[in-house]
Amino acid sequence: MKQVEFENIKDKLKNFRFNSMEYYDYDQLKNYEVNVNSEDLFIAVGYDEENKIKKFHWAANNWTELVEAVQKEKNPILITFVPEEWKDNFISAGLKEYAIFREYWISDISKAHQESCEYSLIENVEIDIAAQVTMECRGQSRGFHGESPEWVRSWIDGTLGGLVNAKDMSILVHRENDEVVGIVCVAVYGHKSEKGSILWVRELAVTPRVQGKGIGRSLLKQALTYGVEHGARRAFLMADECNYNAKKLYESIGFVPSKEEVQIDMVYEVAKQNI
Repeated sequence: MKQVEFENIKDKLKNFRFNSMEYYDYDQLKNYEVNVNSEDLFIAVGYDEENKIKKFHWAANNWTELVEAVQKEKNPILITFVPEEWKDNFISAGLKEYAIFREYWISDISKAHQESCEYSLIENVEIDIAAQVTMECRGQSRGFHGESPEWVRSWIDGTLGGLVNAKDMSILVHRENDEVVGIVCVAVYGHKSEKGSILWVRELAVTPRVQGKGIGRSLLKQALTYGVEHGARRAFLMADECNYNAKKLYESIGFVPSKEEVQIDMVYEVAKQNI
């Protein structure tokens, strides 16, 4: 997809009832190919490296045309940002839940952040082991499959696609015997918001052999310290609805689940449908 094509598509999104591209920029979609581009349906097809599956980015006015396009595919297809009012129709058509992510917020970091916590930033020589920590946590949450060393480096460098307005991107680490066993990715965005800039917490991961020791809680508190020091007034993260342990931890720190904002991701597993 060429950038001029992407810009034209983004301009057309207002003409559709729903779409999956609201929060994406060109760098994230440049390797996608436009498959359908009509007044009622847009589909760009690509490969989701993070989830290792073919993926549709889409815009549609009704669910039937989108589902019909999915069912024509010969490979499993990931569909993200499915409208909640379409979910039952998608299930009836043979799609299944992949993950349901809910937003969690701290509206005032100063109230949740009672005391400053020392934190340690990742070093370049630790990029590979940090990626390995995330890979060891695959399957602990739906939709989480770990990250590559390239992804970790791009986060640190601030070059990860889709984060144009994010600043102060870094990774905090927990070490035991000089070895990284836990990480949390942090960034600050929304600097022009009237409610104040936002600390984004992402990819909290602790290697399984040391889980249950409070490392995740410690990293979250360190993340809040990082946010305060970098001017954030609020904090944000997302959690899968089935990741009960994580949700309990987040709420104990002060994160509050949104009652409205939810991201429904669904998958059409072709092989199983044809049995």
